[in-house]
Amino acid sequence: MARKLTQPNPGASRRRWWAGGAPAKGWIIRAGRALAGVFLLTAATLPAAALSLTTDVTPRSIRVGESARLEIRIEGPSMPQAEPPRMPRIDGLTFRYAGPASQVRIINGQVAQSLSFNYYVTAQKEGDYTLGPFEVVVDGRTLRAPATALRVRAAGDTNGAAAPAGGRRWAFLTLETPLKEAYVGQRVPVEISLYIVAGQNYAPKPLNNPGFVFGGMEPLGQTQVVLDGARYTVVRHQQNAFPTRTGELTLGPAEADVTLRIPQQRRRRAIDPFFDDFFNFSPFGGMDELRPVTLRSDPLTLRVKPLPQAGRPSDFSGAVGRFDMDVTVAPTNVAVGEPIHLKIRIEGEGSLENVNIPLPEEVPGFKVYPGQSQVEVTDQLRMRGVRTIERDLVPLEVSVDRVPGVRFSYFDPDAGAYRTIEHPPTPVLVRPAAREQALAPVVISRDEEGRPTTHERELAPLKEQLGELAIVGPALLRRPWFPALVLTPLAAWAAAWGWRRRQDRLAADPALARRLAFAKARGRRLRELRRLAAAGDRAAFFACAFRCLQEHLAERLDLPAHGLTEAVVDEKLAPMGAPADLLEALRHWFRLCDQARYAPASVEGNLDEMARSLETVLDRVRKLGR
Repeated sequence: MARKLTQPNPGASRRRWWAGGAPAKGWIIRAGRALAGVFLLTAATLPAAALSLTTDVTPRSIRVGESARLEIRIEGPSMPQAEPPRMPRIDGLTFRYAGPASQVRIINGQVAQSLSFNYYVTAQKEGDYTLGPFEVVVDGRTLRAPATALRVRAAGDTNGAAAPAGGRRWAFLTLETPLKEAYVGQRVPVEISLYIVAGQNYAPKPLNNPGFVFGGMEPLGQTQVVLDGARYTVVRHQQNAFPTRTGELTLGPAEADVTLRIPQQRRRRAIDPFFDDFFNFSPFGGMDELRPVTLRSDPLTLRVKPLPQAGRPSDFSGAVGRFDMDVTVAPTNVAVGEPIHLKIRIEGEGSLENVNIPLPEEVPGFKVYPGQSQVEVTDQLRMRGVRTIERDLVPLEVSVDRVPGVRFSYFDPDAGAYRTIEHPPTPVLVRPAAREQALAPVVISRDEEGRPTTHERELAPLKEQLGELAIVGPALLRRPWFPALVLTPLAAWAAAWGWRRRQDRLAADPALARRLAFAKARGRRLRELRRLAAAGDRAAFFACAFRCLQEHLAERLDLPAHGLTEAVVDEKLAPMGAPADLLEALRHWFRLCDQARYAPASVEGNLDEMARSLETVLDRVRKLGR
């Protein structure tokens, strides 16, 4: 048989395509199967091939005491499920986990999702370190992130945190003092200044160098300056140092902890800027990285000179600074044996611990009692203060007519010379003692030659006038109401504590609160039921009976009372094993209450008997399960 060759008609093929003809339908099925196979093959190999792990450390060079940020990134077509990798133990480095971060990027219509684990790496020793490789468990499989390098420089390489580009420092610390040399004990003001572009949590550490005594640190405020084209916020603190020995002494370096806020460099993407800003966020505060660092300043050298020997007063006790002295003597009119209080107040700038006045242990005509000496610092910098020295002087005879003067010497470092302040003697009037007058010797006889014989009077004369009289009652402690008065606050506190404990327990246990409220309301509700039965008010009686049924069942079933109906009998009480007659009685009462509500004329019977019958049923419900 001859076969007829015909030219295919493209139009007919297209018509069969739109008409759903058999040739077109078979071609579609074969093409769909091929695409499905390619898709399945790609999906089977995609997780292993599309996931990429990268490791990055920023910055790559830090100094001892600073921190770098280590980021381990897992990127793929879908959000990977991974656990934070364990950090190795590296001598000279410490790791602190900062948390995860996730990103979604859209590039040319393709969605890429990534999960990053961030760590702070703090350097403790200088050297070149290799971080990684790191093993990360991703979607149940163990993958390896590549290693990266970190260089740690010595702490003295720079006194600030440098930016990765431009040579500008994000922050640095300075230590300054107006003095290059000082005397032993002289106040040396030291200023610690932080220059920072942006940051937070600034915490300067007080200076603590051997050979000095330091005062407290006080803030001096902050300003803004422009250095090398960068605007810095300058935070200043001041601390006073008092050298205690001579020679070349070192001040600093000053140290401070601060968290830098460093803007991250954003990757350029050929996508919409909105999506770039929305999806390329940073977990460290927008596009800023929060990097904790420890800043150190350059140390200072101070030459400390000894106090000069020339012109040193004999009473000099080591006070260095500028001082004023005030002396108070009171009272100035006393009897023999009565104390005179001497108070010396020295106020000024300098080391008050070395301020001392050498008072004599013995003063002619006085008995000197040891007093007290105290120092009060009037500012946190220990720049000004007051030293108070007190003594009690007791005159022993009436011939004493003055309290000795006071002399105080100190060294003025600004003038380079010694100064002496003198307070003149203070006149006083000393009277004979009253006891000596009362016991004055009296003449009681004469000797053989006629000279009077005297004896000391051993007893004072009798008092002739009684003076004012008063009734002295029993002591307050012995009065019967005093113990009750003392215990009243304790009893009130105990009652308040008990009430608070009860309220807390009821708030934590709603079931207990519901039972207690039910126990309080049950008696009141039953009394109301009997009263309504006696009054013959059927509508109110059955409404009260319905509420009694709801409240008793709610207490037993630990459920809210409102909304309980006859259905609860079969749904809750029957599974609890309640007796059948009790279940039937409860159904009867629920139906009776419903009948009285909707057809009150059809309910008949004695209300008093019904009340007693309902109370019996409610007692059985209350005892159910106990």
